[in-house]
Amino acid sequence: MTALRKLTGIALLALGAGVVIIGAFFIQQGFSAESEIKDRMAAEAVTITIDDVAYPVDNGDRATAQALIIRSHTLEKYGPWQTLERGSDERASLLDGLTLRNSLNMARMGLDLSLMVKAIGGVFMVVGLGFATTGAVVYTLAARHEAKERVQAREAVPAYAV
Repeated sequence: MTALRKLTGIALLALGAGVVIIGAFFIQQGFSAESEIKDRMAAEAVTITIDDVAYPVDNGDRATAQALIIRSHTLEKYGPWQTLERGSDERASLLDGLTLRNSLNMARMGLDLSLMVKAIGGVFMVVGLGFATTGAVVYTLAARHEAKERVQAREAVPAYAV
């Protein structure tokens, strides 16, 4: 029975280590995705202008703000998509604005998703540490129980048997 308890402790330790490794991988992938999205946003050199000062669109909030600005400008200038005639220059210009808005919104979603992946990785690491700690406790208690049984077995030997 003690061997089974020790084996359970070792299995929990191994499971915990595996879950911690998976969590670390998720966190690394989240940071990697965030970095890639921000690098691509910087390469496009999109800026948002506030009070004649141009700020780079390099995070999710600025991407959303710029998408909303583009939306309001295109709606003010051209109106909704369905009101424009097919093949008109206005429709082509509105399509360019839609494309940029979609790209900015996708960047925002990608940044939010990378944050979620990092959070899931953190949860995995905490759960893995919980498994590993439980495994260590189970193993330690089993080893103590085994040592106690050995001592009791030695004490139970009659004096004439020594």
